Amino acid sequence: MLVLLYLHIATMFTAVAMAAGSSLLVLLAHARGERGVVAAITGLPLDRIIPPLYVAGGLFGILTAVLNGYSLVAPWLVIAYLIFAMLMVLGIVYSGPLLGQVHAVASDQAGDADAFVRVMARYRLDALVSLGGIALIVADMVFKPLS
Repeated sequence: MLVLLYLHIATMFTAVAMAAGSSLLVLLAHARGERGVVAAITGLPLDRIIPPLYVAGGLFGILTAVLNGYSLVAPWLVIAYLIFAMLMVLGIVYSGPLLGQVHAVASDQAGDADAFVRVMARYRLDALVSLGGIALIVADMVFKPLS
């Protein structure tokens, strides 16, 4: 059972590190005016790597909960499910397509600077919401509120 907990933590840590790390690197590169770095990072196949890690981590978490006798409807787990689901929908509907747009605009070095500023403003807001959601899930898992 501890192996499943370890796999849950390890896969979720990897997914969060890749998602948060790449987002922060993109934001730092943009702040420094490194359009080419933004293009390089957003050109990585993150949209094919990160979601499966989150799904695997979630499955390991559910298996861990079941095998450790946790109630799957415990308030702290329901909170985690809801935030996780909202982040997954955000990722599929908005963040994934936005990543492609950022890459396209950043890759066009001779392109419109205003378009780059606009797409990066949207990316910054998306990163803030995504990172905030991740922080809420981590806090929920640590403090187990309402339980």
